[in-house]
Amino acid sequence: KWIHLNWGDDGLITLFAETWKLLRPGGIFVLEPQPWKSYESNRNVTENTSANFRNIKFRPEEFQEILLDKIGFRTVEAITSDLSGSTVGFNRPILVFQK
Repeated sequence: KWIHLNWGDDGLITLFAETWKLLRPGGIFVLEPQPWKSYESNRNVTENTSANFRNIKFRPEEFQEILLDKIGFRTVEAITSDLSGSTVGFNRPILVFQK
């Protein structure tokens, strides 16, 4: 979320592409996409985040498709932090991508 809010869609795609380049074949990238509501709650932290928020086209629910179809990751496994006793707000999917 913070990379996306501070550097926009271009910053997010750069992060994804550079991560892919740095991984060896079979390497993994673990991602916990933040819900859009969290972006909305933090959009006005700075003038920059506010401006970037208004221009974001790629929503968190699209990250899996971007990473697989555009960046080049081969597989994804969705795991959850669905642990007994977990704090509300931390029960989000965690995506594990393999190069």
